[in-house]
Amino acid sequence: MRFFKVVLLAFLAGQLSGCDGNVAPSSIFSDHGLQGVIYGSNSIQEVPVGHPNADSSVMLVLTEKFQDYKEKNATYLVSEVYGLEGFSWSSQPSLGFCSGILVAEDMVLTAGHCVAQADICSKMQVVANYDTSRLVTAMVSVSCKEVYKVKNDIGGQGLDYALLKLEKSMGFQPLKIAQTASVVNEKIYTLGYPLGSFKKKARGKVRQIVEGKGTYVASLDAFEGNSGSPVFSEKTHELIGVVSGGEGDFVTDAKEGSVLRVKRCRNTGCTGEFITPIQKILADLEK
Repeated sequence: MRFFKVVLLAFLAGQLSGCDGNVAPSSIFSDHGLQGVIYGSNSIQEVPVGHPNADSSVMLVLTEKFQDYKEKNATYLVSEVYGLEGFSWSSQPSLGFCSGILVAEDMVLTAGHCVAQADICSKMQVVANYDTSRLVTAMVSVSCKEVYKVKNDIGGQGLDYALLKLEKSMGFQPLKIAQTASVVNEKIYTLGYPLGSFKKKARGKVRQIVEGKGTYVASLDAFEGNSGSPVFSEKTHELIGVVSGGEGDFVTDAKEGSVLRVKRCRNTGCTGEFITPIQKILADLEK
C-alpha cells in the first residue's frame, strides 16, 4: 500500500505544469442542505465530445440504480426526483450522486463527503462517457475496489477529498495539474453531473481564498451531484481542485407547493461554492 501511495504521488507530481486574495470567516463552512444555485446568468451547458478534460470526468452512481438504467427497468428524470422545472435538462435521467475525475487509469479523485458512508464503495460504480452525445452502449462503468484515502473536514482543515481505487483500468487521458495556487478573479470551470444528469460544464470565478485554510470560494453554478467535480483554469485547462459544496437550498415556489425553483445569487452574493485546492490535496498526501 505504501508503494501505491508513492507511485500516485510521483504520478501527480510528474503532471505538474503550468497566487492570495480576500478572506472569508470559517463560519461559512456549514451544512446548507439541498444544493441548487445559479450565480449571475446561467452558465450550465452540455459538454461536447473533445472538450478539454471531458474524457476524464466521471460520475459516481449506485450500482443498482445504474443497472436499472441500462436495462430500462426504471429511469427517473430530474424533474421527477427533484420536482425541478425550468431547465433544458430537467427531462434528463437522474442517476449519479457525486462527480469525480480520473487521476490515473484506475484511480478517481472526488470529494470526501461523497464516500463518508462506510460501505459505499461496495455499492457503487464509477461511470464515464455519460453525456448527451453518446449512446448508453458507449458508457464505461467500473466497480469501486476501495476508498484508498479520504478527508472530510472542509470546516476544520479545509480538506474534503477522497481517492478511490477501482477494480480495473478505465483508460486515462493525461491531466495537467496547476503548479501554483489560484488567485481571486481567476476564470474557472467545472465538469460534473448536476442532479445526476448528463455531464455539464459550468463557468465562474474564484472570488475568495479563505484565510488560514487556503480553500477557494467561487461563483460556480452548482447542484447536488456536483460534489467532487473537478475544477479547471479556463485559461490553461489545468486542474485546480474539486468542488466540496457551498450555497444550498432550492427555493420552494409558494404558489406551486412542492415545485422547486433554483436559488439565484449575484456573482458576489450568497455563500459561494467551496473548492478544495489540488495543492492542499497533494500536501496532505505527502504527509
